[in-house]
Amino acid sequence: MGKKEKTYKIKVPVYSSELFENTKGLFEGHSYEDMINYLDRKVEEHTRLKPKLSRKRRNKIKEIEVQDIEQHNCEIGKIPARLFKITAYNTNLLDGYVETKEKINLTKKDKVGSETNFMLLYPTIFGIDANQYQYQWKILLYEDPTKDNKELASICKLVLDKVFNIKVANIKLERVLKKLRERKIISELKMEFKSQTYDENEIDTDLKQYLVSASLKQIKNEKFQNVPFDEVEKLINDKEYEKDYQKRILKFILNKKEIKLTNEYVEAKAAIQETVEEIFNSDVVIGEAETEKLFNINF
Repeated sequence: MGKKEKTYKIKVPVYSSELFENTKGLFEGHSYEDMINYLDRKVEEHTRLKPKLSRKRRNKIKEIEVQDIEQHNCEIGKIPARLFKITAYNTNLLDGYVETKEKINLTKKDKVGSETNFMLLYPTIFGIDANQYQYQWKILLYEDPTKDNKELASICKLVLDKVFNIKVANIKLERVLKKLRERKIISELKMEFKSQTYDENEIDTDLKQYLVSASLKQIKNEKFQNVPFDEVEKLINDKEYEKDYQKRILKFILNKKEIKLTNEYVEAKAAIQETVEEIFNSDVVIGEAETEKLFNINF
């Protein structure tokens, strides 16, 4: 019996941008071509001016910086779209090393990156006529097996925000509740709770006199299946978790769709911030022999 070929999964999450309500002149017109031309102009402007495009994660020294945005024209059906190949790297690295023939310790000025962060933007227009319509972008990410998915999403959202002035939609909780209520039974529910505390008094060792800082991080994950909507609604409204955790993430899996509800305490505002995202997930399974094609544009 032959050895079974190893397989990998490529995920393609699909986000929606904010919905623009009958905004005349936003893209200097109301056609797919006008929306695509808007992207082309923004990329050309970014390439010409070359502003620094970077982001630090909260409480992290490491910095992500976008170096280049390469544009590829494509069509889905007969509707024009744009595929962007983004080169980005991590810098400000105080720890780590690479090794080829010899071990090289990384320094603050070194860059470790990838040239193959892919994002596709697809224009959508809803409406009756040229006077009554809405704009929206569908945003597809290419989560290949070599990528850190959170980092890929962060890079793409940075480009969306700073280059294109496009923001991922934060949908209303009432709309989510309506969708979940219609389902009656939620096939899969995932919960994640996070907290971080700083308390030097908890240190009970002979080394306490030398202590510089101390923190405790806690992460709790739970997964449930076939949960009735009534129980889900109680869970969403339950704020007891705030006593022990600073962040709660609820993920409702509805076939290929994922609804993500995040509640997080924002210290600067001294308040809980709530965001709701709707993500359509698709995936493709490939064999090990096909991994050589992973970054081929036509693949």
